[in-house]
Amino acid sequence: VTLFVQLTFHLLMTIGIYKLKIKGLARVYIGSSVNIESRYKTHVRELTNGTHHNYKLQNAYNRKIRRKQLVEFELEILEVIDTKDNLLLSELEHFWIVCLDAVVKGYNVNYDTCRIYRPNIKRK
Repeated sequence: VTLFVQLTFHLLMTIGIYKLKIKGLARVYIGSSVNIESRYKTHVRELTNGTHHNYKLQNAYNRKIRRKQLVEFELEILEVIDTKDNLLLSELEHFWIVCLDAVVKGYNVNYDTCRIYRPNIKRK
């Protein structure tokens, strides 16, 4: 049964907005992905290795480890969309970051998202 569940989880590719939380702590991290399940695994791997791009989330994880506390993660999918539209993902992620005040009361570092469209600039 466990193998089936893991295999099913591996094959899922949910597109949308997610909330990541360290169990026992109130703060949340909001993100977006075209494959939430894979992105979740990347978050866990980077936090475990101490290489996560988000210093607020990494510091919270490190504090729990230093205190020899069990670190468990909670993943909640906030919104699912049916297209890999980066602009839509960016707008929805920004909405949820603002809605949940995830910069001031959470782990998000700023209100900008990595998916905001930036036109290519030609260098001289």
